[in-house]
Amino acid sequence: TTLFRSLIEDLAQRFPQRCFVLVGNSAEKDPEIYGAFARRHANRTIDIYIREMTDSPDSRYHKAFAQIDHVHWHVFRTVFDLGVR
Repeated sequence: TTLFRSLIEDLAQRFPQRCFVLVGNSAEKDPEIYGAFARRHANRTIDIYIREMTDSPDSRYHKAFAQIDHVHWHVFRTVFDLGVR
């Protein structure tokens, strides 16, 4: 987790003009890492997508994405949950 966090922070530093769409899953700490990243880089984080794989409680996501507008984070099981056809 620390390595992964370091990698995305490194990308943010290397590409200061870029914005990010973060895609991960609930199996490990992706929601928590992405939430912290989005709070530090609010103006550069467009959206966060987390694939639910573990039946995590909603409270986990509300805590991980605290202070991030709900329209910018999405939890899904399949692409169909996102309205993709």
